[in-house]
Formats: sequence, C-alpha cells, structure tokens
Amino acid sequence: MGIYTSNKIYGIQLYIINENENTSTELYKCMYEDVMTKNQMYQAYLFYKNLNEKKNILFKIYTECCDSFDYPYDRNNYMMWFPISLDSFLNNFENL
Repeated sequence: MGIYTSNKIYGIQLYIINENENTSTELYKCMYEDVMTKNQMYQAYLFYKNLNEKKNILFKIYTECCDSFDYPYDRNNYMMWFPISLDSFLNNFENL
C-alpha cells in the first residue's frame, strides 16, 4: 500500500520546523490550478537561492495523488502536499 503521485507540480512550499514550539513556519508557498510553468518554478528556486540560512529548509510539492487501492486506474485522484527532498527540489526547480 502507498501513495502515488502524478509527478505534476501544481505548487511548492518551503518551510522550517520549530521544534521548541512543535510548529512550522512557512517561508514560501504558491499553488496554481494548472501545472507550474518553468518561470513559476524558477521564481521558487530564486527565493531559495537568496535565503541566508538553508540548512533546515523543508519542501513540499502540491501534486495529484492516488492510493494503492486505485492505482493504476486513477478513479479517485486527489490533490495533496507531498514532501520532497532537497535533491528533488533542486532537480526540478534549479535547471530550467
């Protein structure tokens, strides 16, 4: 069982976890009704690039998902924020 993503990116969120307060702080967030354009993705990368402190940044993409019960039939797709690694962020957003 698992969650499968469509690999289409409709939004991006950059945030940090505040461990002392058990909360998160959103640094950057954008969501679109359509798949992000290269320019929109590059703007998110430029925001990240210009941050002074990068070591605690976490990333989520807004993407279309389905679970293992519906895969590969795509009957009950839904949108959700899905965590990605720094490497995935850079691979998708840096070299456009």
